[in-house]
Amino acid sequence: MENIKFYDSLEYREFKSLKFKRDLMVEYVMYMLDKSIPMFEYGNLPDDWRTPPRKLEEFIQTRGCVSIIQYEGNEKKPAGYYAVFGGRGGERDANYEPIDFVFANPFLGLDGAYRIYPNIPDENQKQCALIRNDSLYLGLIPLYTRYASLLTENAISLRVSDINLRALLTMGAPDDRTKASAELYLKRLEDGENAVIGESPFFDGVNYHDAAHPQNHMKDLIEYEQYLKASWFNELGLDANYNMKRERISGEEVNQNSDALIPLMQNMLNSRKECIEDVNKLYGLNITVELSSVWKTTLENAVDPPEENEPDNPEDTNEGDNSTRLESEGGDNDES
Repeated sequence: MENIKFYDSLEYREFKSLKFKRDLMVEYVMYMLDKSIPMFEYGNLPDDWRTPPRKLEEFIQTRGCVSIIQYEGNEKKPAGYYAVFGGRGGERDANYEPIDFVFANPFLGLDGAYRIYPNIPDENQKQCALIRNDSLYLGLIPLYTRYASLLTENAISLRVSDINLRALLTMGAPDDRTKASAELYLKRLEDGENAVIGESPFFDGVNYHDAAHPQNHMKDLIEYEQYLKASWFNELGLDANYNMKRERISGEEVNQNSDALIPLMQNMLNSRKECIEDVNKLYGLNITVELSSVWKTTLENAVDPPEENEPDNPEDTNEGDNSTRLESEGGDNDES
């Protein structure tokens, strides 16, 4: 994935070009990766663990899986544990899973096929342990590009609609001379100058037409953007509710999609835990992996929801207290 240069991003890029659409889609994907890469925290990493957790997660999420190898090192390159990406290949086991991992790392000067633990290696064949993103080794890029492409198209539609809203009237001219006069007239108005029409044929030749704009078109596009963003976050286990209703919504409606946040997040966590266990067994380590930040809280609340001590509608309780107090006060007045 290409890096986006800062100063290049400040330049105006034409919305009509295919390059801009691709660049915008890549930006959506990269900004979402900025949010999802800190999703997991790794603990008890050994001192000679050479791949930072940030880079490890980037490889896993974008490539679908990585291989952890133990490098013996030399005078210029330190020994330790490295994460390398490549592809699964070779023969297949009884479950039709490839048993080898094929990769090439120019810095380390390594290439070839390592046997994936816990498969038994051939003589003189080195072993490695895989860390996969999910059960099917898909990674997050297919999901990200789908939402990013839809958001890109919607952003272009929003821009076109915004420009079209500037045209309150459409002017038509029968000849080039009248057309040039109309363009000059509009330009002077745009520049803030007094515009004067000096000939009556201008009025006879120019026709005005109301520019019809679809009702609620911009609002629909904005709601669609919020729907796409919320759905994208929900896929990753982040609760971003979208509401197309105009009236007040209840607490049940706000929390109705909480169960939908869990499956992919749980799958990614379980996949990492299983794979880290293989890494620990192969190399005699004690690495741990857990969800971080808001993802951890979301999963904990889904498994063990917090008790609600307060009523759903405090206003109803306050009204009840007020009515009871007023009745009591009224009784006291009657007695007096």
